Amino acid sequence: LSSVNEETRECGCASLANLVSNPAHINILLQKDCIKILAPLFVDTSPQVSIKALGAIRNITVDGGIDACEVLVKKDVLTPLVALFTQFEVGWNPDQISLKKLRDLRIEIFTEATHILWNLCEASETAVKIFNKENLVHLLWPCLQYKIYGYELSIAVAQCLQTVTEENKELIALCRLQDKASLLESIIADDALSTQHALLKTLVVGIITNISDEDFTSNNLLTVVVQTLSHVLMVDAVEVLRNDVQGNSQEATNGNSHAEKPQEKEKEKTTKKSRSTDNVTNILKAQQIALEVITNICCSEDDWEEVDTSESSSDEMSVDVNMEETADNFSSSDVSTEVQNAITSNHIFTKVLQKIEPVEIVPLLQNIDKQTDILKSFERLQIYALLCCNNLVSSLEITHLGGIDNLHTVWSGLVKLSSSQIVMKNLELLEAVTSCMRAVVQKLADLESPKLLEVSPQDLQFLYEMEQQCGQSDIKVNAVRIVSTIGCVFAKQLQPNSFLKDVGMFLLEICCKENDLRVIAESLDAMFDVFGEDHLDPIVREIQMVEKLKTLLPSLKTQIQNKKKSLGEHYPVISTARINLIRFIKYKTQSS
Repeated sequence: LSSVNEETRECGCASLANLVSNPAHINILLQKDCIKILAPLFVDTSPQVSIKALGAIRNITVDGGIDACEVLVKKDVLTPLVALFTQFEVGWNPDQISLKKLRDLRIEIFTEATHILWNLCEASETAVKIFNKENLVHLLWPCLQYKIYGYELSIAVAQCLQTVTEENKELIALCRLQDKASLLESIIADDALSTQHALLKTLVVGIITNISDEDFTSNNLLTVVVQTLSHVLMVDAVEVLRNDVQGNSQEATNGNSHAEKPQEKEKEKTTKKSRSTDNVTNILKAQQIALEVITNICCSEDDWEEVDTSESSSDEMSVDVNMEETADNFSSSDVSTEVQNAITSNHIFTKVLQKIEPVEIVPLLQNIDKQTDILKSFERLQIYALLCCNNLVSSLEITHLGGIDNLHTVWSGLVKLSSSQIVMKNLELLEAVTSCMRAVVQKLADLESPKLLEVSPQDLQFLYEMEQQCGQSDIKVNAVRIVSTIGCVFAKQLQPNSFLKDVGMFLLEICCKENDLRVIAESLDAMFDVFGEDHLDPIVREIQMVEKLKTLLPSLKTQIQNKKKSLGEHYPVISTARINLIRFIKYKTQSS
């Protein structure tokens, strides 16, 4: 890396770029201060060395994740990165570079640098502060002009800008200036049909929602935003993939009549595969962003705790969402009438539900590169849709969800989905499904749907089994909450229903056999909610609830004391559940 020979430096950077696919190698490189030698090569006199150095660092930001990004920021990788950006004038025009090879190199360098900047700002508040301090927005903003800079660079810039404009008051004030806003509006107004343009438009909508003020819902901007998102969600990603595969097959068939060298045919075949992958990947990314933006505009400032669903430049990074809490953070009373009407008039809820439905794409992937990546992207889209549905159900009035009967249909579909083999094998997807089920059943309970009283113990058997067999706390908690929500509906009936006996035994078994204190606490809270009223005491006595809870109390106290340090943020909730257990036992003992 320190060699005076240009080719040697280039080879060193390329070798590092390949090495960092192994996380263990990343840790070694970060510990050995290799970054202090590598990062200054961003501004190497050789464009090829610069590109290879940027590629190596970008790979570290992707494969090393948030932790690696934070270390890179601490090791001051942003100083040479900013120095590289300052080599470009504001509004620089690649068309003014006469040599095509040099022009392409400059675009590639800027694109790679932007991806690194995006990943660092995604992971580090310090990086965002440096972004603001160095006024990088003025350099990046003109590059949204895809007709000048090309889609690849413009999309990278839009991804970065969408990230840095989130809750960034200093930057938002600059972005609201008329010259910047007009550029965003012109991109949305352009009806170009490519998948690249669909992705760019969706990112621009994300930027607009980030920088919009409180008048967002009272002008036509809301209409434009929701209509754009609606059009993106209308696209059938499976059909995009199918058309590309069929188109490439037809091209290959037609091409067989011409004499070509074997290596030329193989190169053309690879290019077509890649093109198919790019098209469907663009659409999937656009739809994921659309679902995130819809979630964001359907919430109030007071209730919303940002759910981190934004992607980095890695297609491999998983969706990091805390789904357990999202449903409780939304209330339909906090969502403006304008937003609810816009969502309904554009049939957003129906389109989100369509993205939840499983798709069969394996047969289409036989002649496509990156099969695993595409499968994961479809799974991620399904998870995003489930999270969005979760929040729509919680935040919209029932009339905007198609009525109670439609919500029961959604519930039935989610139950079927939760028992499918694909979902059962994917815990992240199963968590999303059960979180959405939890939101739906809570909405139905709030609306006092009479159909909930038709639920039988057999209908909930899959949830009982899920809680016992699944090893993930969030899924167990969701199962408990779904059962207890239905239990609370039955508990409101003056005549005790035998269904509650099964609910009580289910919750008791969790409390007595479960090792996860968080799940135990959730089960205890559920028990208090369902069986708190006196008219249910006959069932409490029949299943010997108080006696069993008394035997649980000493061991629960010991477990909490032993695991206090490891419980972290869950400790207050678990400790409160134990205190409430003491009160519950005392109250039920006295009433009996």
